[in-house]
Amino acid sequence: MISCPRLMIAGLGGDTGKTAVSVGLCRVWKREGYRVIPFKKGPDYIDMGWLSSAADHPCYNID
Repeated sequence: MISCPRLMIAGLGGDTGKTAVSVGLCRVWKREGYRVIPFKKGPDYIDMGWLSSAADHPCYNID
């Protein structure tokens, strides 16, 4: 089995900054040389675009 570090960002509601924090972390980890694969819950494809751009990898919807 391969070890794969992972992190889930969660909040108690909307407008709490989850996407902003996630985009920032994706960008920082990508710059540090990590392979970042973002996932998103929900129908909002704009956030998926931001996450894909920050990680330089497609964002997957987990719904």
